[in-house]
Amino acid sequence: MAQVIDGEAIAADIRREVTAEVAALSSANSIVPGLAVVTVGSWKNSRTYADMKCNACADVGIRSLLVDLPEDTSEAALVAEVHRLNADPAVHGMRMPPLLLA
Repeated sequence: MAQVIDGEAIAADIRREVTAEVAALSSANSIVPGLAVVTVGSWKNSRTYADMKCNACADVGIRSLLVDLPEDTSEAALVAEVHRLNADPAVHGMRMPPLLLA
């Protein structure tokens, strides 16, 4: 027999758990987890994705940093930015929106 699940309730439970874990980590180690979200160009979908990640971070107590790079950013410049963020002690993870290929 199929079981109906409540996705919103499950998501709310996960958010509560993550919020508690972030608070415990911050309290025990004086570290606030940080996520850098990097976008290249001005695609509306990418910016929406980035904003959603930053909002989700704010909801659970994670610091977020949005890095908007111009569309003409070279691969070398992007790699340099990733290295810069990797060296930042306040950044513990990075995320880029999925690429949308035409």
